[in-house]
Amino acid sequence: MTAYLAAAIALLGASIAWGQWHTARQKLILDLFEKRLTIIEVVWDAWREFNEALNSSFSEFDEAAWHSRLQVQRRRAVLLFGDEYEKLISRFIYQTSLIRSDLSERGYDTDDASEEAARAERLERRKWFYRFPDELYSAAIPYVKMDQKLPVHLSFLTDE
Repeated sequence: MTAYLAAAIALLGASIAWGQWHTARQKLILDLFEKRLTIIEVVWDAWREFNEALNSSFSEFDEAAWHSRLQVQRRRAVLLFGDEYEKLISRFIYQTSLIRSDLSERGYDTDDASEEAARAERLERRKWFYRFPDELYSAAIPYVKMDQKLPVHLSFLTDE
């Protein structure tokens, strides 16, 4: 009789422990979701600000503050998303600096062939810039689902 009682208490304790683990895991997923969403929103806002600045000749664009915000989010992305997402943000920073440089250096090429090549490069950069929001969201989707992907260094927390 006491053996059955002990087994029942052990099962009850195990089910409570599993429930607590499951609740803690869901809380972790929700916390990660909120932090990841913040990164996505800040980077999206940075894209929007840069796009507006492109259309207004950068007259009221605070490039230092913009760049600083993105660098913070890039570092956070390594921890919350992994290297791939950080590389995407790094590429965004690099491409926008090239686009900004393109605007100030336009017309300095001397021959027609180099001007044509430079124009093609500028066009490719702009195309990538306008595709960036889609790439940003596509890369984030596995991480912001409620059965989301964890970065490699947190993969021990998964059920798989």
